[in-house]
Amino acid sequence: MLGHYLVDHWGGIGASGFYPVLMGRDPTPDDCDGKATGLFIPRFVNLNKETRHPKFIRGFGFECSSNVGRFPGVARSVPGFGPDFKKRVRRYYPAPVNMTTRAAMLSRFENFAEIDPGGVVDAWGIPVLRIHIQHSDNEREMAKFAAETCEEILRASGAEVVSTGGEVTAPGKIIHELGTARMGNDTKKSVLNKFNQVHDCGNVFVTDGASFVNSANQNPTITILALTARACDYIVDERKRGNL
Repeated sequence: MLGHYLVDHWGGIGASGFYPVLMGRDPTPDDCDGKATGLFIPRFVNLNKETRHPKFIRGFGFECSSNVGRFPGVARSVPGFGPDFKKRVRRYYPAPVNMTTRAAMLSRFENFAEIDPGGVVDAWGIPVLRIHIQHSDNEREMAKFAAETCEEILRASGAEVVSTGGEVTAPGKIIHELGTARMGNDTKKSVLNKFNQVHDCGNVFVTDGASFVNSANQNPTITILALTARACDYIVDERKRGNL
């Protein structure tokens, strides 16, 4: 089981455009170099029978932004240079909108990491990993639906859509790697118990994202912190009992 069920969140799918109603608007202090313009739309699909999708399981959320800031992203797509260029950038400056997907990847046994069987080592003589991971049809079907939904939301909110779609990010791009030492009660199907303790070695605890059995679609950091706190409490209690 060790090394298997490797997952990472994926993105790269979405839509972008601009709001005509905002074109030419004067900048305001809350533009804040793009940091105060974020928006998140939580998962809304496959939550219950009413929201079940026929072609995929699990779900995604949307991260939205405007690229407003000192170096507006819209300037990269505006032609020209000089005063006319600056004038056009200022006109479009408050209007852009971008939506991108943060989605769950299914945990599958065939996605795993292993010590390189060829004996390859790094510059310090440490054996390197060989990683085997790819997306499934579930992620591809989810991506199609996410792209269509992004465009639908933007158009319904009054935006003119410039692009839709994109490419699902390669595993590792989002840097939310999880799995490979999943927790569980069955020692044949898991590496850790519910306190992040290795089944076969009681004085070893794994408190990073390796214990996750699936990725969901939310950022994992807070959950990792919560699991670590619980593991620490357990270690202290077991130490007091003389079990560790």
